[in-house]
Amino acid sequence: MLTVSAKDFGPIIEGTVNLKPLTVFVGPSNTGKSYMATLIYALMQAYRVGDLYNMDPYSAIQLGAKLAPLLQESISEEENIAEFSGALDKWIRAIEAEGLGKAEHQFDTFPSEVQSYIGGITETWLKALNQSVPGELQKYHGGIEGLLRRSQDSLPIEVGVEQGKPLFRICFRNPDGQLMPFAEEYNLSESRLTLPPELLRTFLISPPNEIQAGILSQWSHYSIVFTMVVSIMYAFLDGFRGNSYYLPAARSGIAQGHRIIASTLVKQSPLAGLQRMEVPQFPGVIADFMGHMLALGQTGNQELEPELKTTIDFLEYQVIRGKIDLEETGQITYPDISYEPFVGQPSTGKFSLNQTSSMVSELAPIILFLRYLVRPGDLLILEEPESHLHPQAQRQMARGIVRLVNAGVKVLITTH
Repeated sequence: MLTVSAKDFGPIIEGTVNLKPLTVFVGPSNTGKSYMATLIYALMQAYRVGDLYNMDPYSAIQLGAKLAPLLQESISEEENIAEFSGALDKWIRAIEAEGLGKAEHQFDTFPSEVQSYIGGITETWLKALNQSVPGELQKYHGGIEGLLRRSQDSLPIEVGVEQGKPLFRICFRNPDGQLMPFAEEYNLSESRLTLPPELLRTFLISPPNEIQAGILSQWSHYSIVFTMVVSIMYAFLDGFRGNSYYLPAARSGIAQGHRIIASTLVKQSPLAGLQRMEVPQFPGVIADFMGHMLALGQTGNQELEPELKTTIDFLEYQVIRGKIDLEETGQITYPDISYEPFVGQPSTGKFSLNQTSSMVSELAPIILFLRYLVRPGDLLILEEPESHLHPQAQRQMARGIVRLVNAGVKVLITTH
């Protein structure tokens, strides 16, 4: 379970949140609900590891080769590679003999030479990753000045992230107007790895031909180190494994205008470099939402998990009583969002989103995100999901959110 804390962070005097499958921020306006939700979203972006989790074995090997020089820089000259390799090979043979080739192996069961070697590199990488967090926080909160909204600007900002097992704790403080990490703490002994020895032995004896000759002699060593380090980092960052999506309170207006944005960008693109172009700057959360809206449907229709499809059907049949999807118009390069009422409704046919009720335009982005982007294990942050809904529809929406959580999607809500 992830725990996020903040002290003197923007309007937040002090607070701690334990993220659950369903987390709800309830309170009056202007009390920091969205600010805390944005903080959580920024941390999710900073520590995201979804791409590596979904990587196929061949791509992982190629990435390992590219990272080999970085690994080499992370290793001190005093390390005895032969001693490490010998201890590792002995350990592989031992677990093969015990028939544990595909079992999970806890870090503290590794030979001491391997623990020391891999542990040092892992901590170096984690510390380097932590350095990127302040930039993400400022991106989504409007720079360092956006984080200092309380009257006592001299108070130090503090942000903390913790994960129970393995222990992962990192805090950021604001000395002299610059966020810097401090109080970093990791417990490698709790890390569990899934490392089939067959895979490791393949690295040892048959490196890919594509690897450049300059690192070929060291390929087996670095590939094993890379595999172990990434596996340990996965264990540490388990709570950040899925993707995260933020649907702001202004989503209906953005959804109705996304075709205009797309059309304008496409028409101006041939002029790039020929004349000065003013590109508007949007807050980080809004910019991400717009980017996701413009990318909807680009990957084609993906097969939905049954529970997720059931949730979409529930929202369409029980709340908006119609189908939301993308509709090719032939007028621009990006499809329109259409609403088609089900049989029995006062009107029939397909309607553009700007011709629908406020309830439909509010829920349309949620349904589209579930249909094209969100998958089990992801985090979906919803601001005011009850907005513009009749009380009866609000109750149905609450049931839909419960279905979404039961489908494996982590949900964070801000509401009044």
